[in-house]
Amino acid sequence: TNKSTKKSTNKSTKKSTNKSTNKSTNKSTKKSTNKSTKKSTKKLIKPKKDVSNLDISKLSSDSCVIVSLFNDNNNRSKLLKIMFKSIRSTGINFKTIINVINKYSHCLKSDEKIVNELSNLVKNPISLYTEEKNRERTLRKWGVLKNHIDIKVNALLDYGGNVGDTAYEYGKILGLTKNNIYVVDIDEWAGEKWIPRTDITFVHYNNMDKIPSNSIDLITIHHALHHIESNEFKKIIEMYNRVLTNDGIIVLYEHNSKMDDFATMIDLEHLLFDVVVSKKISYNNFIKTFYARYYTIKQWKHIFNKYFVDYFTLETYSSDKSFYLFMKRKK
Repeated sequence: TNKSTKKSTNKSTKKSTNKSTNKSTNKSTKKSTNKSTKKSTKKLIKPKKDVSNLDISKLSSDSCVIVSLFNDNNNRSKLLKIMFKSIRSTGINFKTIINVINKYSHCLKSDEKIVNELSNLVKNPISLYTEEKNRERTLRKWGVLKNHIDIKVNALLDYGGNVGDTAYEYGKILGLTKNNIYVVDIDEWAGEKWIPRTDITFVHYNNMDKIPSNSIDLITIHHALHHIESNEFKKIIEMYNRVLTNDGIIVLYEHNSKMDDFATMIDLEHLLFDVVVSKKISYNNFIKTFYARYYTIKQWKHIFNKYFVDYFTLETYSSDKSFYLFMKRKK
């Protein structure tokens, strides 16, 4: 009786244990399989783009940078100031800018839509770089330069000087003639070709070696170098070193910016000038052809450090963070 009871008890215990083990194994296997299936499914499904929570990124054909900056409390005020400054000559006000941004705040590719709508509000293109406007800008800059140039200037070079309006005005103030007023530049920018003035000496970028050595007392560079790729800097700065006289001065006027969200706002400023105000290029063509890279004051000093040392820096605290850097040769 004892043996039979023992066998029976062992069998039923074994069966129930096996059943219980199998059930729990099946359950855990099922759970595990379901979890892994869910995980793999999640990986395969691409989430919808949330326009209200985009990272700040560069302007592109499908970007939503304006909305992103507008939704960021740290950047909204800076964005609106730069946008208004860029297009105020068209008569578009703050309220209109805000309304257009809000209209496309939940759209993909909202940058293109916002810029094109603003452009449609401007019926006639406005030229930002007429001779008269360039003269006004030059005189404002000279108001700064004259206080920090302590040498007699017998010849000047305006690097990136377009048709030569700025160089001409500086030359007129300094009493220089055509042969001593140089401009170095290319002859086309953002789809626009230009014809240099005839009362300055224009030298194409590819022919910089034609400028005589040790012949220039003042080199001015106004918002030009950030449009040039850094692998060209060595060639350009070596040219400055070759042509500048021993006591000569370089004045760099640039943006004090890292390659961050503020740099994107400066890009936007360029975009609004060209697409909305002057209407000389479309949004997509601008995106394809535009190049800019920005540096801080410290980085600019380092870029020039091989041959030149700064002796005065002036920050303007303008909405685009422009500054003046005055440099002389290293002794």
